Amino acid sequence: MKRTILAACLLAAMAYAASGRWQGVIQQPNVAQKKTQPTQLTPRSGDDWARLGDEQLRADSYEEALEAYRQAMRLRGGDARLYAAYGTALYWQAGQTMTPQARAWLDQALESDPQEVTALLLLASEAFMQADYTQAVSRWKQALETTSARVNRERVIEAIHMAQQLEQQTGAQP
Repeated sequence: MKRTILAACLLAAMAYAASGRWQGVIQQPNVAQKKTQPTQLTPRSGDDWARLGDEQLRADSYEEALEAYRQAMRLRGGDARLYAAYGTALYWQAGQTMTPQARAWLDQALESDPQEVTALLLLASEAFMQADYTQAVSRWKQALETTSARVNRERVIEAIHMAQQLEQQTGAQP
């Protein structure tokens, strides 16, 4: 019975992660969840390029997002948010696979700002998918400790509870 419940939870979690909806743990007030085409923005500054990168990422245009983030870093310099965005684009471009390159960018983001929410949430989700529930819970708790309004606290707490339950169930298996 416990194995059936565990299998069902794992399948549900895998389907959730594969859908890309794990990003729902980041609040985006008044923003539709559907993918949109990037605007016809003509970037003039590093901030414009970063916004264009964000739009390209939401539109699943990963190579274009990466180029926009490179331009943003060239014009305004790198920061934790841009490093995390770049790592996230690499992760999605690789088919939701944590490549060494994506991991390096996310680590750089956390070196720059240990409370960088995008990096924390992506690394937590990846740890969860790898059944490293302790690491997932740790990263999600770090995200909860931030003051960022981008964290959907209710969903993060739900994710923590699910990871803790799965950790208990897998730890109790013979």
